[in-house]
Amino acid sequence: MMNKAVLITQSLQNDMVRPIGRYDEVPNLLHIGYQEAKRLMGENPEEGPLALTMEWAYSRPPEELSIIHVRDWHDPEDSFQHNHLRQFGGHCLMNTEGAEFAFKVSETDRPVHIVNSPGLNDFIGTSIGDYLQRYAGQKIRVGLIGVWTDAKLYFLAYELVSRFPDIQIAVCSALSASSSKTHHLLALEQMNRLLGVRIIDSVGEFVEFLGDTGFEIPLPRAANPEYPEITIEGDESLDDTDIRLVRYMCRDSKKISLKALAGGYSGNVVMSCKSEDIYGHQQVPHVIKIGEQGEIGKERTA
Repeated sequence: MMNKAVLITQSLQNDMVRPIGRYDEVPNLLHIGYQEAKRLMGENPEEGPLALTMEWAYSRPPEELSIIHVRDWHDPEDSFQHNHLRQFGGHCLMNTEGAEFAFKVSETDRPVHIVNSPGLNDFIGTSIGDYLQRYAGQKIRVGLIGVWTDAKLYFLAYELVSRFPDIQIAVCSALSASSSKTHHLLALEQMNRLLGVRIIDSVGEFVEFLGDTGFEIPLPRAANPEYPEITIEGDESLDDTDIRLVRYMCRDSKKISLKALAGGYSGNVVMSCKSEDIYGHQQVPHVIKIGEQGEIGKERTA
């Protein structure tokens, strides 16, 4: 029987990650920006990777998965926080819309633990240390997601490794972000190299790490499950899931022509993709690769 797991989210709040327009000004100094917010939240945040992961987490029995939400929570009247707010500017001020969580979940009375963090170190001035003490000496699995990878997430991982050496920690790169993609990737590398934290590049593998080996994150719903029309040249064939993936990736097309490409030893399906839009205009050709989620996740990150 697998040991209990814990999911810890870090600063997944409107002031940090709420999607904005490409040319919009960031609402504060700590917002991760248009591109990274889009990667984290998805084009449609209600069906994006974060929303689907949180729906999964809330569906898990509390005895199998504990959920801890660490949120920035700032009181401008608190002298302890003056230097922090002076350095980073106003953000996640208590009881404001900017401090609210950026994800929505179905109405539920499922127990979760919320930690209000007043600074960069989530173990100072908070209840998280006392809460996690119940797992001291146990080989539980702890999964981390959120922002910023190179600051709050890194510091949290360091504290967890230092205080609870028996736990197994993993960070999902697809569900974490910083304003700088370079700093995000460097922080992941450092967490792995210096702290021994496992870096998981796909959401599916992250869910499996937290103990659910039978659940699949659903694909976003296509506007029309029958389109675009797909033709495949040669003997290559795709199963139903692959067809749904291709239709979602090419959802702005009317017709798609796929052709298998030779080369490579990974066992992945590699196909050229030529497509037409609804007006019959040829779109930019692509190469589509379909394979095991772990390897594809690594390639996406690379």
